[in-house]
Amino acid sequence: MRSYHSVLNAYVNNAEAKFDGRDGKQCCSWTRAILQRTHIVAGEHLYCGKEFKRRLERGPLDHEVEFNCKVYQNGRVVAGPETLRQLASLSERQISKKTGVHRNTIRLIRHGKGVKRSTYEKVINFLRESRPEVTEA
Repeated sequence: MRSYHSVLNAYVNNAEAKFDGRDGKQCCSWTRAILQRTHIVAGEHLYCGKEFKRRLERGPLDHEVEFNCKVYQNGRVVAGPETLRQLASLSERQISKKTGVHRNTIRLIRHGKGVKRSTYEKVINFLRESRPEVTEA
């Protein structure tokens, strides 16, 4: 348990991570001057599944080494094993005719490649209509 003195001391001596000093270096607890915003350049964008957000809402992940989230590269989604099993029982022509999705795209889904979320949802909706037990999205 911390005392009020130690909490206030930590607050006063805490460096401001979002700002740089006048020399362009990140602030430390002794930086004195008019501060400037730190510029951040994103290297890449990663799309994470909503299960990742739920984990973040529960608290920090520093201690969770084995946590894996489903990362979607370039906003694309990969079919799960249950969906692949269901697709195997249908022909590409049947799926294409009912969904309007090109047969080459259906082939990509069957081979575990990523496709646009909207395209994937068309296939999933078709599977739900033809087999109500499908719940994967």
